[in-house]
Amino acid sequence: MNGETIEKKYTDGEDLLNVRVLQRNLVYVVGIPIEFAREDLLRSKSLFGGFGEIVKIVLSRRKETKPEKQTEGVYSAYITYLKEEYAVEAIREMDGFMLGEKTVRCTFGTTKYCSFFLRKIKCSNEGCLYLHEKGRDEDSFARDQMFVLKTKIEKIIEERRPVEKDTFSSGAKASDSDNIEELSALFLFKPEYVAAQKHYDSCQFNPFYRRTSDDSHESASLGVRSICAEK
Repeated sequence: MNGETIEKKYTDGEDLLNVRVLQRNLVYVVGIPIEFAREDLLRSKSLFGGFGEIVKIVLSRRKETKPEKQTEGVYSAYITYLKEEYAVEAIREMDGFMLGEKTVRCTFGTTKYCSFFLRKIKCSNEGCLYLHEKGRDEDSFARDQMFVLKTKIEKIIEERRPVEKDTFSSGAKASDSDNIEELSALFLFKPEYVAAQKHYDSCQFNPFYRRTSDDSHESASLGVRSICAEK
């Protein structure tokens, strides 16, 4: 669907009600274990703060459908970066890595229009997470056309890739959902960027750290225990 078609179709509140908009500076992360579900840890240079300035982090506990998993404490997070390129780099490097005993998955966040905005009324919720202005036509998708988002995400990541890095292919998971978090989760994908992940794959506990000249872990300064098989 091209921009002209979208612009023609989505013109009033009724049309925009069923539109989801990709947020290029918003990273949606799932699979965060409870011991890492702290804003200060996620903001650290060893984790998502290492890719650029973070404006806001919203953490939430994901509800498990199976009662026996209710105590596992898996969290999700929406991480808003100051710039789009920071979000792209975070997704490229963090998607598919092990954090504790969990694999975190990262993709762009999607959101919908605020109901007040659709009714042309000023929103009274200062912390409202929904859109209050028209999003980019090329980043807008009807709920029955969300499959297009997978290709869109791959294209954005590829366009932002530094020339010196190898290319990788990506796949995606898909399922039906009305929940905004699950709509984003449909398009999680794991880069086949083996060179960058070789060391991480051998790490027994927490591979989220920046290696220094003496192979020390920045995460140690945060009180996060990290055991690496290469040491």
